[in-house]
Amino acid sequence: MRKYLFEEISRRGKLITLSCLVSVCFLIAVISNIYFGIGTAYTQLFFIPVILTGLWFHRKAYFVAAFLGVTHIIINTIVSGSLEFSPFLRTAVLMLSILQKSAGATASPYLR
Repeated sequence: MRKYLFEEISRRGKLITLSCLVSVCFLIAVISNIYFGIGTAYTQLFFIPVILTGLWFHRKAYFVAAFLGVTHIIINTIVSGSLEFSPFLRTAVLMLSILQKSAGATASPYLR
């Protein structure tokens, strides 16, 4: 009987899964911003690799969230031609979701 969530997946499998998810999120960000001009809808997909990284690698989720957030800011700045406040706000929400996850993980031994 397994004790923790996702314990049977190897470390290499987790890294491959996260690499694929981050790459897909990056491609969706580029395609939806540049070709379709949509800058808000795809950012909800960023939570998937960030939450999985938080579950599997704990504190390393900050790096994934920072990478995806900075990517969103840069792409949005390139497309719009100016710095806007909304990408910074979305990045802050992404980073705050990790803080909430790490606070919950310290309180519950089943999420470690």
